[in-house]
Amino acid sequence: MRRVLEDGGRVVLAVWQGLERHPLYEALVDAEVPHLGALGVPVSREEVGAPFSLGDADDLRTLLTDAGFRDIEIASRSIEARFATPGRFVERMEFAYAAVVPQFVEDPDALAVYLEKIGRETKAIVERYREGDFIVVPMHSHIAVAHA
Repeated sequence: MRRVLEDGGRVVLAVWQGLERHPLYEALVDAEVPHLGALGVPVSREEVGAPFSLGDADDLRTLLTDAGFRDIEIASRSIEARFATPGRFVERMEFAYAAVVPQFVEDPDALAVYLEKIGRETKAIVERYREGDFIVVPMHSHIAVAHA
């Protein structure tokens, strides 16, 4: 980003805070890793949890500084994400794997089995976030503004 930004330009980033701030997603990651591994998909917890990998504000500041940015401001913000149809929450969160895991592309039944296992293993924590007809999940982020 710094390489293509003109001097005096500004970048604004929104990144999720770490998995430890998102227990529901942490439970999903912890359930996913062994089941993907059993299918021959060699992934680590860090790889599966990558969307939360820039969650430490100090690390984010260091990345931006090392890239040549200055006047870095980082603010923490939280929202409540609301997902309809609680009974399908896990399926919807996991469905992206249908297109990228070769076993699921070749065998749709394998995806159904996988979804059932992940749903069963995370059911208790998903239910903790149920509010009527929604799953309501606090999502914590850092908003960074930095200048070139």
